[in-house]
Formats: sequence, C-alpha cells, structure tokens
Amino acid sequence: MNLLITGASRGLGDALARGLPHPNDTAYLVSRSRPSSLEVQDGARRVWLQADLSLEDAAKVIASSVGSDALDAVIHNAGIWEPSAFSSQYDFTRVADAHTREILRVNLESAITLTRALLPKLERSANPKIVLIGSVNGLD
Repeated sequence: MNLLITGASRGLGDALARGLPHPNDTAYLVSRSRPSSLEVQDGARRVWLQADLSLEDAAKVIASSVGSDALDAVIHNAGIWEPSAFSSQYDFTRVADAHTREILRVNLESAITLTRALLPKLERSANPKIVLIGSVNGLD
C-alpha cells in the first residue's frame, strides 16, 4: 500500500505515520519539520516530503515528489489554529484577517488542492481512500 499523510510530524499524524504502514508499504509523510517516525524500522518505507501547506505551490510540489507512484490512501491531518483560541485571553475580534486566511488555506484549501493534484495517483489504485481529519486535540 502507498499512502500519504499530512501533518505527519506531531500528534495524531505522528501516530498514524508510526502505526499505519505495514512491511513493504510506502508512507509519504508531509510536514514542515522532520518526523521522528522516519527512524522506525518495521519494514515499511517512510519518505519525508518537507512542505508548508500554507504556500500556494505546496500541492504541486508534493504531487511531483510522489512521482509516478499510485496512492491507495491520502490522509489530510494537517491543521493550524489560533494560538490562544481556547484560553481566557482569546478575542475573536482581534484576530488578523491574514491569520484567518492562513488557517483556511492550511485547514481547508490545501486539502482540496492537494486532493486535486493527487487524484491521478489515487485513480490508479483499485480501492483508493481519502480521509479528512479535523481536530483540536493536537494543539498546544
């Protein structure tokens, strides 16, 4: 199985990168920082694709990095939020529009553009899967 996981360096993404691939699988791990799961020795091949999903060309770069491989699953796990969103100091009226756009770019738009860029690779799989994860549990 070939799969791609975004947000693969921390939290749930790291757990998926460690536990989901089986021997002989290839897992493409998309993150800004190097995933520690690259050190796991279990017979699966883990490939780090360093990318910032807030950048406009990220989807094209990621799809190109996967090369000609078919993909059986894409797990959209990357996400960002407001640093103080769940604290008593949070004030929605003071959130900069640029930050709101970045949140939408990473959490929503990147999943759409990346899925579109990877669709030819998914279509070559006999039973492709696309998983979208939304969670605040990984936020510090």
